[in-house]
Amino acid sequence: MHLIEIACFALLAFVSWQVILLVESLGGLGDPIATLYFWSGWICIFLLSLSLIAPKYKREIGLAAFVAGILHSGIFVILDFGWNLALIFTELKQKYYLYFGVLSFLCLMTCALGSLWGFQRFKLYYLAYLALGFGLVHLLMIQKILTLHYLVLGIGIGALIIYKLFRKFYPKCGNL
Repeated sequence: MHLIEIACFALLAFVSWQVILLVESLGGLGDPIATLYFWSGWICIFLLSLSLIAPKYKREIGLAAFVAGILHSGIFVILDFGWNLALIFTELKQKYYLYFGVLSFLCLMTCALGSLWGFQRFKLYYLAYLALGFGLVHLLMIQKILTLHYLVLGIGIGALIIYKLFRKFYPKCGNL
């Protein structure tokens, strides 16, 4: 693991913990479904970020992130809307951040199915970067007020994605 990856992961873990402590110190979310959304979304973002840092276990961690994404989406479709597609499409029209959540889930699903069916040679893991980016935009757009915690989280994850892509396409630039 390289120094930049360790620093980004430490930053991600610290800011995630601070956000969770902040939410809990304010009395939690109050609504049980909102609490389930919150935790499943954070678990998915955290696992996706971890999969970029731990290359030995990126497949396993990525599949765990996909399971968290299924849970997060299932809360939306089943618990919140009771499989009512008309209400779901109405909600999609009103809340644009849901588009990024759907795009993130579709990228994750493609990665997971490709991984399970043995399509590693197609470099589907780049979709994990997209899924993390879409998930981050989804998370940031949900916030009514963008606090310092979320800005630092966004910058840290964005830097991690850019660093991983830079190392992939420019491997001769040295290891940090």
